[in-house]
Amino acid sequence: MAISVPGRRVTYFPAPKNACTSLKLLFYELCHGEPFVPGRSGNGAPHIHKVYDSPHFLSVPRASLGEHRRLVVVRDPVERFLSCYASRVIHHEELSSRHVDLELARKLDLEPDPPLGLFIKRLDEYRLVSPSIRHHTEPQTYFFGHDLTYFTHVYRLRDLTLLANDLGEMLGREIIIPHEQTGGPKIPVGALAERELMHVMKIYSGDYALLHNYFSPETVLLAWTRDRREGGTAPRPWTHAHPPSTTERGLDGAAEGDGRCD
Repeated sequence: MAISVPGRRVTYFPAPKNACTSLKLLFYELCHGEPFVPGRSGNGAPHIHKVYDSPHFLSVPRASLGEHRRLVVVRDPVERFLSCYASRVIHHEELSSRHVDLELARKLDLEPDPPLGLFIKRLDEYRLVSPSIRHHTEPQTYFFGHDLTYFTHVYRLRDLTLLANDLGEMLGREIIIPHEQTGGPKIPVGALAERELMHVMKIYSGDYALLHNYFSPETVLLAWTRDRREGGTAPRPWTHAHPPSTTERGLDGAAEGDGRCD
């Protein structure tokens, strides 16, 4: 559901890997007057995503939100995809033999715990055997539609401090966004082979069209070239056993360490 603060005409539209865990926790407290406690809040919900889902944009009843301030957080599509792989595949092991539809995986001849290149090559099939992977790799157009002008406030992931300040002005109170650490290493765009990068950008071409005022394929290519130059010209295939430093730079050149990206 889109999350509306009662009586305040402020609504947040979540999307996975765009700080949604932190922001759902924040909006739970704004809506209920107390922090979310796993197993105790929300009728005993084990985690915040059982209280608030991240819905398809077209499923949100928007007729009543016309006068609301409507907030979203957007993220570079390639960076978001790499974050998904690091968190859901490496850290949470959601494509291990313990978590996938084994019968279907065998029929499709899918390797468990795939390295990054294989995950990209067979993404459509891996999405079939894991509902969580399917959810986390949905494009941002799935959650935001195809026209960002519907939203009154759009923030990049790195602009969460601005979001907190704006939200504080809207609600007349101090806003502190919870710092939810996400598991998994930070994977630089340079970890991708050129053909893999092009394939991921093609998969999310609709997102780049939607987010053209914020992110572009050209910027990703510049970041990729920079990473490859600094790391040498040899390919840097991603494996579970050889993660890059957690202080690798993001696509905008800033250090990635916020952690509020689930």
